[in-house]
Amino acid sequence: MFFILFRLLSFSFALLYQDDGGRDSYNSDFQYKTIVLGSSTAEGAGASLLSNSWVFRLEQELKISNKASSVVNYGKSGYSTFHIMPTGTRYSNRPNPDVERNITKALSNYPNMIIINMPSNDAAYGYSNEEQLRNYRLLIQLIKKRKIQYLLISPQPRNFKNNEQRKQQNELFQLMKKEFSPNFVDVWSILSSEDFSLKSTFDSGDGIHLNDQGHDYIFQQVFAKINEIK
Repeated sequence: MFFILFRLLSFSFALLYQDDGGRDSYNSDFQYKTIVLGSSTAEGAGASLLSNSWVFRLEQELKISNKASSVVNYGKSGYSTFHIMPTGTRYSNRPNPDVERNITKALSNYPNMIIINMPSNDAAYGYSNEEQLRNYRLLIQLIKKRKIQYLLISPQPRNFKNNEQRKQQNELFQLMKKEFSPNFVDVWSILSSEDFSLKSTFDSGDGIHLNDQGHDYIFQQVFAKINEIK
């Protein structure tokens, strides 16, 4: 469905931009831009090669159907939801937004889709689920106001020594799934063990970041959801 939309849009633009001599001045596919906001998983941490990271693979797959597709990756290791908040946002004892990698910057680039991938840093820094949900609601409100498609990827399990932090992540997953579906991408259900730690199958070795198999799973889920919501 996603690919069919690309082709229909490309054909429509070609018809609109014919000059008087019957030549198509629009000589490329529809330029569909996706922007990824996130932290280390989005940046590619844990993958053996950057080409095995989920964001890189997504762009390559999209280009198969539409060579003019692009994926702009603003993912940065260590970032929390506060780092991607709108420029000018201020909360006491919380990081200020990164004006080069936040939602304001993303919207200024006129994307067709925004994907948000924030696995576990908020919990690691001690930020509450209520804070995270508030941040997500504001981000999505801004995206919807611009009538942009979006996907919100679920939290990732992490081998926190504190059981309460692992439980917090599971609770956040449940709350996000309920509130943000159908634009919610569930990777938690497969990546998580019964105690809400990261399954060894997907662990790059540090109990935090995903290996190639983990990145492949996120790619598959995101790509399937793109086709679903289109």
